[in-house]
Amino acid sequence: MRHTVVAVLLILTVGWIASAAPQWLLTGGEFVGGTLGGAIGAAGAIGLVSVVGPELDASWAKTTLVISSITVGCGLGSAGGVLATSALLGTEGSMTGCLIGGLLGGLLAAFSDPITYSLGIPEDVAEFIGFLAMPLVPAIGATLGFHIGPATE
Repeated sequence: MRHTVVAVLLILTVGWIASAAPQWLLTGGEFVGGTLGGAIGAAGAIGLVSVVGPELDASWAKTTLVISSITVGCGLGSAGGVLATSALLGTEGSMTGCLIGGLLGGLLAAFSDPITYSLGIPEDVAEFIGFLAMPLVPAIGATLGFHIGPATE
């Protein structure tokens, strides 16, 4: 019961602060929510690949699994984080644009490792950039799509 009361007070406090916050701060909050959602989606995608991937025989199937799980997991996780944060903060935007932006960001994040390897970046740095890109790039896409796309009524 005590956790519920604390959660309700926290939500009311965030809503009260958001009512007086400037737009750039609200957008930053949505980006943070999208990043957290993208990180959760990335963890789910990595978990799925580690469980299902070894069962697949064909290399094209493994590649398809990795690309699709990162695209969908990170993209939808980021879009969900942006939409949830915007609902909490009371901002209006485009749900469709948010989903499209998150999925396009997830697709770009899925190809971040090959892109960095082709640039001649050392392997350990390329892996670090790839892990950073998984939650951040879809969050950028989802946040931009939320604010640029047509408003959802």
